[in-house]
Amino acid sequence: MIYEMASGKPAFTGRSRASLIAAILSSEPQPMAAFQPMTPPALERVVKKCLAKDPDERWQTASDLASELKWIAEGGSQAGVATGVPAGRTPWARSGWPLAALLLLVVIGGGAVWWFSAHQTPRAMYFNSPASFPANDIGLSPDGRLLALVAYSDQANKYVIWVHEVGGRGAVAVPGTEDASHPFWSPDGRSIGFFAQGKLKTVDAFSGRSPQVLCDAPNGRGGAWNRENVILFSPEVFTGLYRVPSAGGAPIQVTTPDASRFESSHRWPFFLPDGKHFLYLAANFSGQFDKNVILLGSLDSSEKRTIVSSDSNPAYAEPGYLCIGATMP
Repeated sequence: MIYEMASGKPAFTGRSRASLIAAILSSEPQPMAAFQPMTPPALERVVKKCLAKDPDERWQTASDLASELKWIAEGGSQAGVATGVPAGRTPWARSGWPLAALLLLVVIGGGAVWWFSAHQTPRAMYFNSPASFPANDIGLSPDGRLLALVAYSDQANKYVIWVHEVGGRGAVAVPGTEDASHPFWSPDGRSIGFFAQGKLKTVDAFSGRSPQVLCDAPNGRGGAWNRENVILFSPEVFTGLYRVPSAGGAPIQVTTPDASRFESSHRWPFFLPDGKHFLYLAANFSGQFDKNVILLGSLDSSEKRTIVSSDSNPAYAEPGYLCIGATMP
């Protein structure tokens, strides 16, 4: 920020986010004097230290940086007048001092905002979204706008999936979802995965087309859908997690309950943002509920890491929060 304020140019550029990150990691910005010849060397040194690749070589606190800028503003840079400036002229006294004072205010203000943000306890937020009927299983769409609810339909004389807008007053039944349970959304918020009649199925939530059967799932216990169109699911009570393409196919086992860790069932998977790692519940039915844990797994390896003891389904929320849901049914 200081570099751009002083030179009028960003320190790093890139045509895409990836190329910008690469530039930050591997390249050095041009000296500010290349754009503003009157830039004082002392300010150049301050900014260069701010942009050091090694964190240990940077200013360690905002207070250190503020002190340095204050020293420059008070005339500490006069011994280092920019090259090419005729003797007797002190352009820094005319232009550099206001700039340093402005930068000092920015640093102090930014430090104050950071301190108050870091020490402020987030307020709990509550909302209700009344539906006109009792609902069982609930799945929230990725954008947080829609709920997939399992509730009774008088017309179908069975439990079906209803789509309800958060904060709205009505809900629309999704055709072909009779006997549905445990709905979960596709990443684009267009389709819903669910279990019914011993099968894992998907359905377009808005087109009215018939659901697609993906594979057998006699007694499903939760699913998750990533952007690579992989669905991770628990097909049965006493089993691990399996993966299957969202277009259907033969399921492949991903996790296996470890009896030595009192694991009887793996269920309620939830993908992390990278689409490879996932959270899930490792549950036991031996009465030792303190052995129930949330684990971290990966599609690419047999990685298994304990996150926290819990007997409920996990969820993830940005920026890095683990959410514990309802107790295990």
